[in-house]
Amino acid sequence: VERMLRREKELLANVSHEVRTPLTRIRLALALGEEDAGASAQDLRRRLLDVSVEAGELERLVDDVLVAARCDLALAGDDDSLRLSAEPVDWEELADRAAVAFIDLHPQHDLEVEVPPALPTVVGDRALLYRVLINLLDNAGKYSPVESTVELRLMAVEELLVVEVADRGIGVPDEELGRLFESFYRTDRSRSRGSGGHGLGLALCRKIALAHGGSISARNRKGRGLVVRLALPVVSGAETSGNTGAIGE
Repeated sequence: VERMLRREKELLANVSHEVRTPLTRIRLALALGEEDAGASAQDLRRRLLDVSVEAGELERLVDDVLVAARCDLALAGDDDSLRLSAEPVDWEELADRAAVAFIDLHPQHDLEVEVPPALPTVVGDRALLYRVLINLLDNAGKYSPVESTVELRLMAVEELLVVEVADRGIGVPDEELGRLFESFYRTDRSRSRGSGGHGLGLALCRKIALAHGGSISARNRKGRGLVVRLALPVVSGAETSGNTGAIGE
């Protein structure tokens, strides 16, 4: 109980800290606009764009926190209204959509996609699982050298569907690999906000994986880079018929 209360307080403190930065920038941009009566239309447009970017960052942060809470409550089974969708997921479609989104976000990178035919069925929340793919690919793109290749691989391993995203970035110290999926945790190599994000992306991936009865882990690849591995349980053809309710039931 003490550990849960401490983590709740840490979450509140971290959210408050992350919210304060974009709010401060929005307040500053608006104050400059009020004081500079002679600003040109171009300057005003630039300031409005800055406000829009910071507002978007706030919106993403709030959305991530709400999704994380939804996954926690759904996993605990505390509220039927927060139960996740449970339907067969077309992973080829998700991979195609995620690949297009990645190229739009990171045109300076190449993307290799490997999706074998006839993947086993996973029952889950399609929107949240797509979000995992986007978060993993976006994270790989942010921490990879320009013009390097990011890899997205899907495969069947025993009774699991496995998704791996690999980059050729700087990697992570071995002693910090286990903390990558903690909320608001950033390694020393990626602590600067200049790379974007607020430290919730991988933590959200972990919560979504757990809510689907799966797991997520990371390892340094031989040579250079990081590999993140998502593993989800598969179901038989009979089990997919009429499957509704809480995932993992």
